[in-house]
Amino acid sequence: MPLTQRFVITDVRSGSSRSILLHHDDRDAPGWNRHVKGWSLGAIGSGSRIEIDEPLKGTSIAIVRASNHVILWGRAPSLELDIFFPDLPSERFWQTAGALVDAEDLAQWSWMRVDPDRPRPGGTHRADVVRLRFDRVPLRLGSHILQMPSQ
Repeated sequence: MPLTQRFVITDVRSGSSRSILLHHDDRDAPGWNRHVKGWSLGAIGSGSRIEIDEPLKGTSIAIVRASNHVILWGRAPSLELDIFFPDLPSERFWQTAGALVDAEDLAQWSWMRVDPDRPRPGGTHRADVVRLRFDRVPLRLGSHILQMPSQ
């Protein structure tokens, strides 16, 4: 596993993007057991490693890298955030894994909302728990698109 991970966050409302480079040692959020840690994701001003302007108050969400996939994991008792996967043909979907997609292309994509009442393979998203495998494909969280490009 690389010692650093770059995150690119795009605000779909403005089209602006910013990049954050985090080190393996910057992981500050506990995972599902004492051996697992991830980078915290929170609202602006929360002190999380990755901050977005979304209603995440009172949540405890981490982005955890595992051997060959990435998991959005945590507790979210008052999550008001819609989560979306790219709605792309299968071959195009997997071509995006680890690739950096520019903001103009992302603006043209269709997005498929993750239905909290219908768990998808590899994850759940309920009112109090978020456990979602997304394998380094762009993930839309409300009005923000999170990407983890390969190094």
